Amino acid sequence: AAPCRSIYQAITVTRFGATNTNPVIPYAKAPYKGEVLICPNNGKELPNLFLCGANDSRLIETHISDGSTLVWEKLDEASCTAPSSPNCANEGTSCTWTQVATGPNYLAKIAGQYRLTLNYAGGCFNRFYFNVFTNSLSPTEKHTDIICGKAGTITVGGVPAGYEYSINGTTYQASNVFNVTTAGFYTVYIRLAGVTGNTCIFTVPNIQIRQRNFNVVQEVTQPLCYGEKGKIKVAVNDANAQYYYKLYNNGTLLSSVGPVPDSEYTFDNLNTDQNYVVEVTTDDGCKDT
Repeated sequence: AAPCRSIYQAITVTRFGATNTNPVIPYAKAPYKGEVLICPNNGKELPNLFLCGANDSRLIETHISDGSTLVWEKLDEASCTAPSSPNCANEGTSCTWTQVATGPNYLAKIAGQYRLTLNYAGGCFNRFYFNVFTNSLSPTEKHTDIICGKAGTITVGGVPAGYEYSINGTTYQASNVFNVTTAGFYTVYIRLAGVTGNTCIFTVPNIQIRQRNFNVVQEVTQPLCYGEKGKIKVAVNDANAQYYYKLYNNGTLLSSVGPVPDSEYTFDNLNTDQNYVVEVTTDDGCKDT
């Protein structure tokens, strides 16, 4: 009889159904904000979605139509131990998951760990994991205009420590204050310092810095009758408070007023046939004589 012969059999195991790649991965790549990590334990890809801003959300459209039923679930993170690597999804059998949606699409807007299960007839299923991270940063700004040779400024507020700032989207700095010497509209960009990759970039757009044209208009009122007094009305245009007003007569200071918030002031009860000089200054360094 012929001796027994060894038989070699190769068995290839694949996922059931037509969906073999995590359908959430495209939503963790540009133009979206996020990252795709590789679990060192099993080589599985784990997409992390970054939502930037208090009202940000992301619609995940899987385009899956292979006859499966799709169930979206969120992990109760207190129900089981976290994985040994942050690059890995939590696939522990003791974990508790709560269903948050069904169907091919899901609107992600709450931070957490999620999984998507594709259930097929006969009990087969495919399962994919992803994480959602939120950052509710809502930056504000205050600005000053260019005036009297003094640069304008943009100061960003509402941002905690650990962020850096840019006025061109390329060059970042640690300071939240920018000096501006050219009038125009500006956008400030804010991101976490020391973080590389496809991370959140917050913006404060349409900040208008104007070129102020400080000028002073004087209106002199002469007396109508003999023995009456005259007056000088001063109006300051296109400048910021506070204002300072001084009146001189032949080099002698007669009156000094300020700081005051009013952009107009009147020196009255003035004698005729005198040589008066009015000096106006502001806190911005503007001066007119």
